[in-house]
Amino acid sequence: MKLPTKVRYAVRLAAELADRETSVPVPVKVLADAQGISPKYVKQLMDKLRQAGLVTGYPGVRGGFRLARASAEISLLDIYGAMEGRSAWCLVSIGWQAEKCERLAICPASDFWQD
Repeated sequence: MKLPTKVRYAVRLAAELADRETSVPVPVKVLADAQGISPKYVKQLMDKLRQAGLVTGYPGVRGGFRLARASAEISLLDIYGAMEGRSAWCLVSIGWQAEKCERLAICPASDFWQD
């Protein structure tokens, strides 16, 4: 299974923040330059990660983003869910939010996602 581009980029951005683990927010421009992604796209991806509670955003001239919790506590599934929203529930249902999928017990694809 190939991950969507936005998920792959979001993983790279989260890893970049994890490598930098500082108390100072990392500006979008710095993240964009480090990962070779346009600043506009980085901002869009970081906003989705922020909405999911994975990063904290700081506005202003000295603003940027930081991980909202320790990098060891953020999984690929967390990032996938932040980027893909409802379409990720098949993955998420198997993991930590099984109550969100009412079809889990009868879904023929659940074994696939479990594996």
